[in-house]
Amino acid sequence: MSNKSNAKLRSLINGNGKLVVYRGFDIEKSESIRLNRFKINNPYSHIQATGCGMSYTPLKDGAIVY
Repeated sequence: MSNKSNAKLRSLINGNGKLVVYRGFDIEKSESIRLNRFKINNPYSHIQATGCGMSYTPLKDGAIVY
């Protein structure tokens, strides 16, 4: 069983050797997770303003559920 799980995880690693993980958040629609809301052209995009990571998954669609 662990060999199958390890093979699945290895298949999720990108070309740079990194495993991308998405977080799902539990927030109100009017709230922003990032400081200044957007990621692009935002020097503060790495700062989390609100929310709590509720889900960690390698699947983007899985994180969107939250």
